Amino acid sequence: MKSMLLSKYFEVVNPTYTTFMITPHSSCRNYNSSTIAKTMSTIRHRIHKEEKKYVVETKMKCVYMIDIYKDDVRFYFVVPTMYKTMVKEKLSATWPTATIEESEEEVKFNSDSVYYTLQYKKNDALALNVDKKSNVLLNNMLNVIDVMEQGDRITVMYNFAYTNNWGWQTKAEQTQNKYLNNIPIPKEPTGWAIGLNLLYKICDFLDDLTNKLIGANVSDVNPLTELKNALVQNPKKLSNESMHKRNDTILGLNIGIVSHSDNKTRANQNAIMTCQSFRSLDGDNKLEYYKCQPNKYAANKIGVEESSCLLQLPGRDLLQQHKINHVNVLESKVYDELLEGIIKAGKSTYKGNTVQTYFSQDKEISNLPFILLGPMGAGKTFQNTEYAKDVIEAKQGLIVIDYIKKCELADSIKAITPKDRLLEIDLSKESSLQAFAYNEYHITGNTVFERVESANLHQQQVTALIDAVYTGDPLSGQMRKFFTSAADVVLINDNMSLRDVIRCLENYDARHEFISKVPPEYMVYLEEQIVMLKQLDDGKIIKTKESGEDGKEVIVEIFQGDTRYSKIEHIMDRVNSLREDIRMRMMFNKPSCDNIDFSKAMDQGKIIIIKMPADKFRSQHVRNVLVTFFISKIWLACNIRGAQQDSLLPYHVLLDEIFQAPTAYNPLSNILRECRKFKLRLGFTAHQLADLGELQSGLKSAGASYILLQGTDKANFAYLEQEFKQFGFTVDDLLNLKRYHSLNLIKCSKGYSAYESDLYVK
Repeated sequence: MKSMLLSKYFEVVNPTYTTFMITPHSSCRNYNSSTIAKTMSTIRHRIHKEEKKYVVETKMKCVYMIDIYKDDVRFYFVVPTMYKTMVKEKLSATWPTATIEESEEEVKFNSDSVYYTLQYKKNDALALNVDKKSNVLLNNMLNVIDVMEQGDRITVMYNFAYTNNWGWQTKAEQTQNKYLNNIPIPKEPTGWAIGLNLLYKICDFLDDLTNKLIGANVSDVNPLTELKNALVQNPKKLSNESMHKRNDTILGLNIGIVSHSDNKTRANQNAIMTCQSFRSLDGDNKLEYYKCQPNKYAANKIGVEESSCLLQLPGRDLLQQHKINHVNVLESKVYDELLEGIIKAGKSTYKGNTVQTYFSQDKEISNLPFILLGPMGAGKTFQNTEYAKDVIEAKQGLIVIDYIKKCELADSIKAITPKDRLLEIDLSKESSLQAFAYNEYHITGNTVFERVESANLHQQQVTALIDAVYTGDPLSGQMRKFFTSAADVVLINDNMSLRDVIRCLENYDARHEFISKVPPEYMVYLEEQIVMLKQLDDGKIIKTKESGEDGKEVIVEIFQGDTRYSKIEHIMDRVNSLREDIRMRMMFNKPSCDNIDFSKAMDQGKIIIIKMPADKFRSQHVRNVLVTFFISKIWLACNIRGAQQDSLLPYHVLLDEIFQAPTAYNPLSNILRECRKFKLRLGFTAHQLADLGELQSGLKSAGASYILLQGTDKANFAYLEQEFKQFGFTVDDLLNLKRYHSLNLIKCSKGYSAYESDLYVK
C-alpha cells in the first residue's frame, strides 16, 4: 500500500482579519445597529475546493472593541478580511456620519492584565432589556473614566460568531414556557432545577390521571392540582424582547473585559465597575461576571435585535462629557465642486483641515437663488457685504434694494464699491427720485407689428405697477381694459410714463391728442383700444355770445369735452393713493427723460444701490409700490438684454426682509422660474422662512441654497429637515451653532451639500 499526504487533498486555513477604526460623529444614532449583527450572522467558515484540494476554513468571528483610556476612547471593528467590504458598507449605512478607516494598529494587551467575562444568568432563550434610543449601557460603562488614572486601560470586547440556528425556535419556546411557569432555567442546568422540573412533570401527569379517574364534575378539589398550582403560583410575563428573540436569528457571543493598571487592585476595581455597568440591561435575563483566563470567555447566544444594546457609538453628550475624539456634528466633507468659485460661503473644518467654500459655479446652478436666515445681530449684514465684495471683485453686477433702518447694508456695500461703478439712487433725496416710467423700453422693430408688440410689452409693465398700488378694491374687468387700452395707445411713443397713461384716461383733450398721433398703419392693431377709449368721452355744448364780422352779437355753440369718471373710478383711487405721499407724487409727475436706464446700467456692470431709509418711508403701501416698481424695472432690463445679447454679465439682486413689501411677491414668483436664463441671481435675507410668504415653495422648487445663521429658529430647520437629514444633521445641530457660524445647505450638481461654516474666519 502507498501512503498519501493528507495535505495534498485538504488544507486548513485560518482567516486573516482587517481592523477598522471608527471615529464617532456627534450626530451618530444607534437605531439600526442590529443590522450590523444581521450581517455578521451570515459570516461563517466554509469548505470549498481550490483546484484539486479542499480548503477548510476555521471558525470566523467579528469583534467590536471599545478601548477606554483616561483621556481617550477608541472604537474598533475587527472582521475577516474576505468580508471587510460587506461589513464596512453596513457600518457606514448604520453610522453614516462616522469616519470608518482601516487601521494597521494591532490591538495588544499587557501580560499582567486582568480578564473578566460576562455570561447570561439564565438560559439564552431569555433576552436582555433593549432600548435602541438609549445609550444607557455606554453611558454607565464610560463612567469608569472618572475613577481611572493615567496609564489605566479598559477594553470591552464583543466577539460575535456564526452559530447554527437549527431547532432554536422550538427549544426557545419550551424554555420560555418553563420560565412562565416559574421553573428555574439557569444558564447551565443544576440539580435543583432538574429536580423541580421533574417534580412539576410528575405532578402534571398525576393531576391529569386523577382528574380522569375521579371525574371532572366532582366538586372536591384534587390535592395534586393544589400542589401543581402551588408550584406555578404568580406566573411571570415574558418581555417583548424575549418573545422576539424566540423567532430571531441567533449569534454566538463572548463578552470579554480586559483591564490594565500599574496598581493591580485598581485594575480589578476598574474591571468590576465596567462589568457592573451591564446591570443596566437587566430584563428577563441578566449578565453576570466572573474572572477568567485570557481568551477563555463565556459562551452566550444573543439575538440580532438584542445585540443592538451592545453595538453602540456615543452621542454628543457622551462625546463632550468625556472629551472623546470625534468628528464634530458640524464637520462634514464638502463636495469638491464647492471648494472653488467666486462667491464665498464661509470656511468649513473637516478632520482638522479648514477649507474655504463657495457657491457652485456650475452654469446651470450659479444663478439659482439663495436665502440667508438669522435673527438680529447674527451677522446678516456682514455676510451680505462679503457676498457683495466677492461680486464686485469678480467684475459682476449687483443691485441692492435697501429699506431697512438707515440702509446700513447699502452704505456698507457703497463703501467698498469703486466710484466709477457706483450708481446710487437715494429716494430720500429729491434729486434721485425716478419717474414712474420704464424708459428701458424703446419702440423698436422693422415692422409695424413688431413696434406695436414692443409697446404692448411696455403696457404690461405699467399695468403690473398699477396693480401694485392696491387700495382694497380690485380693478373690474372693464376698468382694467380701459387702463390697458390707454397704455397701448400712449406707449407707442417713446419717453412715456404712468402719468401720461393716466392723462389719457382722465383728460379728454389729452386722450384725443394721443389718439390723433396714432399713425394710420397702426389702426389695424389699435382700433379696438381706440373705440374703448372713446367710451370714456363725455361733454356738453356751451352757448356763448361773440361779436360777428358785422359787429353784431351771435350765439356760438362750443363743445366742452369731459370724461366719464365712473368708468375709471377705481383706477383713479389708486392714482390718488399714489399721489398722497410727496415723494411718490413727485415721481408720478416727473418726466421720464431723467430716469436711469437699468438695461444700459447693467450692460456697464454698475453696482446699483437703491436706498429707502425707514424714517422717510414708513408706509408699507409706499414701500410696496416702490419695491415692486424697481423689481419690475430690473426684470424688464434682463429681458431686454437677453433679447439683444447672447452672453450676459451675471447680476445679483439682494433683497432684505421682502415681507415688508408683499405685493412684490407676485413679480418675484414669476422671476424665480426664469431668472437662471438671464443670469440673474436673487438673494433673500430674512429672520425666518415664513417671512418669504408665498415665495417659500417657489424658492425650494427653484433649487435655492440656504444659509442658517446661529440663532435661527428651529422652525426653519423643520422646513428643510429632509435635506439636512441626508447628511446626519438634526435640529439640535442648528441650536448648538457657535456665534457667527452657519449651517449651510448649498445647491450643487450632485444635489445639495450640507455643512457648517464659520463666516468670520479670515
